[in-house]
Amino acid sequence: MEELDRITQIVAQIGGMPPLGPDDNIYRAGFASMKALELLVELEAQYDVAIQDDHFMKAESPRDLAAMIASLRSSEGMATAA
Repeated sequence: MEELDRITQIVAQIGGMPPLGPDDNIYRAGFASMKALELLVELEAQYDVAIQDDHFMKAESPRDLAAMIASLRSSEGMATAA
């Protein structure tokens, strides 16, 4: 499964909503801000990354979340290799 699809499913599952399009704003689509912490924790666990709150809050769509996670994984991989 493509990472973007997987993240879209995680957002829908935690938000209790139907799957969104990759560029849909999760908050405008009805994602409750109360669920944001649950989503943050789940993404960190699923992808083994540490996500800063300010970066997380800027990611408003599944595509934004996927790009943020890819960037974190890439930078953490480079730090491990050094």
